[in-house]
Amino acid sequence: MQMEPLTVVPTGTLGDCPAAVDRSRGILYVNPRVMGRLTPFQRRFVLLHEEGHWRLGTSSEEEADAYAFDRLAGTEHRSLRQSVESLEEILHEDNPTLPGRYEALLRRALEWDAAHGNPRAAAELGWLERATGRQSASDATYTLAQADALLDQTYYAGEAQLQQGRANIILYLVAGLVAALYLL
Repeated sequence: MQMEPLTVVPTGTLGDCPAAVDRSRGILYVNPRVMGRLTPFQRRFVLLHEEGHWRLGTSSEEEADAYAFDRLAGTEHRSLRQSVESLEEILHEDNPTLPGRYEALLRRALEWDAAHGNPRAAAELGWLERATGRQSASDATYTLAQADALLDQTYYAGEAQLQQGRANIILYLVAGLVAALYLL
């Protein structure tokens, strides 16, 4: 595992790719034109993804995605959803790695959310496992559209906690109002 920092080199030679890393030399090439079109969260995801390739010494896209996800999960509102959506928004739809990477990251997001107390995420993870367990390599019925639908249905723990906090505030306000009316 690499511990020293990467050397960042801006370049316009990456085409539509936002960044790439030379693992052997520790150089992170960044395409300012493409990175400028990404949201701040997406830029962090891309940079952490490339750092993952280098630190883990891997060419696996899924391992680099997991590295980025693990560092971003829970860091801000909707970070799980933003991580998963980053893949679809950054990669071209004809990228052959997109479906597998999307599913792997969606599964990781659901696992993280379920482990952090969201029972709905646990249920959705079970559904995903049943849905993908039935598919074979030659009969791929699970699509990105289904993954998007699943993602849209999932409430992440942070959002559920925010909703619970709002419900508690309303409950306290109503209780205070009732008490005030009773005292009058």
